[in-house]
Amino acid sequence: MSGRIRTSWGVRVTTAVALLCCASGGESRASAQPTNRQSGTTRTRADTAHKSIASIVRRDSAGVSRTVLTSERYLITRWYARDTMAPKRMVIHETSTLHCCLDGERDTEGRIALEAWTDSINTSRTPKWRQSLVVDDGELWTQYYRATLYGCCASANALTFVYLLTGTAPFVQTQMDGVRGRDLRALTVPNSALTRRVAYLDMSTPMMPPEANRDTTVIGVLQYGPPQGPVTRVVVSEPHPSHAEYRLTDVGFAKAGRRAAIGDLDLWSANGKEQISSLTGFFVRVRLARIGDDTRELMITIPVLHDTLDLAHATKPATLQLARSAR
Repeated sequence: MSGRIRTSWGVRVTTAVALLCCASGGESRASAQPTNRQSGTTRTRADTAHKSIASIVRRDSAGVSRTVLTSERYLITRWYARDTMAPKRMVIHETSTLHCCLDGERDTEGRIALEAWTDSINTSRTPKWRQSLVVDDGELWTQYYRATLYGCCASANALTFVYLLTGTAPFVQTQMDGVRGRDLRALTVPNSALTRRVAYLDMSTPMMPPEANRDTTVIGVLQYGPPQGPVTRVVVSEPHPSHAEYRLTDVGFAKAGRRAAIGDLDLWSANGKEQISSLTGFFVRVRLARIGDDTRELMITIPVLHDTLDLAHATKPATLQLARSAR
């Protein structure tokens, strides 16, 4: 490891870390991400950053001291496809810019720019994809780059999931309290490549669903689909607003039965099948809590038939409506 660090106004801080093994295929010091060998789904492994650069600029504007922090790093993933032992290697170049200290309740503003290359560490080549996000922080997480926009005060965090192979962001979710593994629930078919994800974005984060821009009765949007998208978006609305605000407490998959647990699900009834029509006989469930009154919960249960959300047979409170998004 080599590096140089100086601290003063407007000084560039540079730290260079030697490349650990990616060209030679040696063993990395990074820990592996969770895998599912039995279902045969795609697995990823993330290596530590190999280079980071930070620049700090402070300036006065109208008597206010502001700081702009820019940092860069390279992340390397190993992407294992089903029934393939040789991984694809992806290099993710992350540039993070943070503006601080702004006026108002939210005193920082962040943006992250991503570039990705496949099977190459030659960053002089044109990237496979580029993505820009208005977020504060990010990290590699299974098949995604998970970016976080922190909520201010009593607001919840918003999580954006960028699919590593394409750079698209098919899922945006309100971060639930508790275990981090609940961030984006998965349904997998054992001995098959079929996988589905589910997410829900409510109105308690600084990142509102786009459907809410044209409809003030929207209280959240459910998203269901394959890991890379496209997703089915279901708008949850309250046509006669009660002026109550609802926050997501849980979203995921469930088997039959009103008391069935919400979580990840292995769909053994479709064991070994690759046809999307085999994705049937389970439920997507959303649990919401009224802000300020945790004892009042709303439960939405939607059957899934042949990979289609069956809204006509969904169970929900009478005050709510479900409709497919036109977006």
